[in-house]
Amino acid sequence: MTKKRETLNDLINLGLINPGTEIEMISLSGNPVKATIMPNGDIRLPTGERFKSPSSAARFLRNGVSTNGWKTWRLTSNALQIGTLRSMYFSG
Repeated sequence: MTKKRETLNDLINLGLINPGTEIEMISLSGNPVKATIMPNGDIRLPTGERFKSPSSAARFLRNGVSTNGWKTWRLTSNALQIGTLRSMYFSG
């Protein structure tokens, strides 16, 4: 049996993150990059690119370097990793 991977949309459905929430990560150049969580759980960058997962957005910003986006992206409001929110409600 394949285990379902939790998504940002799951966190939205649980009421843990609201659509429009701003998140940020540090780019390879050391500058913060902000993004917005869309109603369907996509991540939208300021340049308009949209990604289905935190890791794919982080990998794009880091020029293809494999990156765990759940550990990289943080809520702008309180610097909490989005992965911390996920692990509070999903085990494993």
